[in-house]
Amino acid sequence: MNVLLVLAHPEPASYNGHLARLAVETLTAAGHTVEVSDLYQQRFAAIAGPADLEPAYAADFFDLQAAQRAGVAADSFEPAISAEMDKLRRADLLMLQFPLWWHSVPAILKGWIDRVLAVGFAYGGTKELAGKKALVSLTSGTPNELWDGVTLPTLESTLSHLLRGTFAFCGMEVYEPFMIGSAKHLGAEQRAAADAEFVRMLQELDTRKRIF
Repeated sequence: MNVLLVLAHPEPASYNGHLARLAVETLTAAGHTVEVSDLYQQRFAAIAGPADLEPAYAADFFDLQAAQRAGVAADSFEPAISAEMDKLRRADLLMLQFPLWWHSVPAILKGWIDRVLAVGFAYGGTKELAGKKALVSLTSGTPNELWDGVTLPTLESTLSHLLRGTFAFCGMEVYEPFMIGSAKHLGAEQRAAADAEFVRMLQELDTRKRIF
């Protein structure tokens, strides 16, 4: 299986960075091929606009969807976007690794979604992501048990814009998300246990529940 792992954390030595490296190690050991898009290290631009195309999209009124359709038709996306699209074409599984910020994804990851999952490519046309699998792995400063639908919304509800509104909308098969809570407060033994659970989740991915 070909895996595209998209990491969105500004600190390479962070726990998310550690989990990304652990994912590469685990998946590679299982015989899979892993490509990594480390968005901060790549300095991936998060703002969609006319410069997403080369030459820049020219119109009296800028319409992102119209620009993206033109980019698909002419194969004229700028190199950073084109490279990510090619990675997605090769991938059987898209895995996101990020910290939960304001019940959502970091801005750089939202920009990746806005710019790379273009109309005419990911949806509204060829649907090149249809049939591929998606896995969201994230960390939170809040204990997992508080995402109970009472104290806090459920995790699936919180991530609905991503799980349903993005991946399922693009025709992808979506795994139940995986979250390590209280990530900044884990002691050595707790972190080792979380690592082991993360590795086991990846090793048993074939049997993991799919929610879409």
